[in-house]
Amino acid sequence: MTTPNERLSQAETLQFLAAHANNPPYIPERDDSLDTMTPQACPKGVHADWAVDSEDTHTCPWCALDQARAESDKHRNERDELKKRVAELDRELGKTIDQRDRVEDVADQLAYAIAPAEAIGEHSSENDPWQNALDIVTPAAKVDELKKQVAALNDRLHDAAVTRSEPS
Repeated sequence: MTTPNERLSQAETLQFLAAHANNPPYIPERDDSLDTMTPQACPKGVHADWAVDSEDTHTCPWCALDQARAESDKHRNERDELKKRVAELDRELGKTIDQRDRVEDVADQLAYAIAPAEAIGEHSSENDPWQNALDIVTPAAKVDELKKQVAALNDRLHDAAVTRSEPS
C-alpha cells in the first residue's frame, strides 16, 4: 500500500473502486442529510432563515445574541455604577479615618494637658492614657460636688442660725 503522502497507483485505485462499488464511502458532495433539515425563521422577522437537524423549533440565534449583548451591556453599566459607588465609599472611608485621627490627636492633647506623660503613660495594649487622665479628672469633679454639698450645708446652717436668733 502507500504512505499518506503518496498517491494511489492506477491498479490500487481500481482495486479500491471495485471493493467499494456496492458500498460507497461517505462523500460530502453526496450527503443527503440536508434533506432532513427543518427550516427555521426568526420570530421577529428580523434575521435570516436557518435550518436545524431536528423538527423542534429553536430560538433565533441572532435574537439570542442580541439579547445576550443587551444583558452584557446592562451588567457592564451595573458594574460601572458599582465601581463609582466603591470609589465614593473609599473617599468617605478616607474622610472618616482622617476625622478619627484628628479626634485621637485632640484626645491626646486633652489627656496630656491634664497630666504629664509620666503620670498617665503612653498608648499600649495594657495602658490607656485617656482613661488615666479621666481618672485623674474624676476626683476633681467629685471635689466640686463636695464643695456644692458643703455650700448647701452651710446655707442650711446659716438658715437655722437665723431662725434661732429671731425672737419668737
